[in-house]
Amino acid sequence: MVDNIPGLSPFRLSDLPSFFHVLNQQSLQRLFEVISKVLQAQYLLFNSVFELEPSVIHALQATFSFPVYSLGPLIPYFNLQYHNCSCPTTPNGVDYLEWLDSQPQSSVLYISLGSFLSVSSAQMNEIAAGLHSSGVKYLWVVRDKVSSVKESVCGGLGMVVPWCDQLKVKDANGDLVRREEITELVRRFMDSENVGRKEMVERVREIRETCLRAIEKGRSSEKNFEAFMKDISE
Repeated sequence: MVDNIPGLSPFRLSDLPSFFHVLNQQSLQRLFEVISKVLQAQYLLFNSVFELEPSVIHALQATFSFPVYSLGPLIPYFNLQYHNCSCPTTPNGVDYLEWLDSQPQSSVLYISLGSFLSVSSAQMNEIAAGLHSSGVKYLWVVRDKVSSVKESVCGGLGMVVPWCDQLKVKDANGDLVRREEITELVRRFMDSENVGRKEMVERVREIRETCLRAIEKGRSSEKNFEAFMKDISE
């Protein structure tokens, strides 16, 4: 347990994102060097919302002599209905948004393994087999080996694409996670009557509403942004 960081509730090391568990010594050393230079900064900006973690922001403000601002959520666009974009097709011409719109509400599982960590071919095969056995509809973003993955999960339940506009879709190395476990996990997660899923959905809804309120006129993120702009302009 880690219980000595100001502003944070006690947590387990295993609760940290997986990215932290695979850093080598060289990467850790570089990370420490970057963090040590924070004291030389004139401002500290966070892509976060004050209302989500006020105790952390207060602790940082008490630690540093320079201003600390939370300006988030900083993303290319927040209200998607006003964003004009090109046709939402992948390089192979698949219109995944049109396919998504044709599915029942909250019935599609979105899968993206991210950009930082790679997954072995063996693990990809287990994921594909588990998805196929689950009977759940899905949109899976696979940056490479799209063709081989498509062959593994054929059956018409889902769509495999090499890229997608993630914002439009939002409204492990080591021992393998076996296909049977993946199948059971996917079925539980996508079961609309599952208590755990209901709790997660409600929590996500609360966070979304908090972020929306923070960027409203006169609220925390806008006020912090204006204060920062005033600081650097003087």
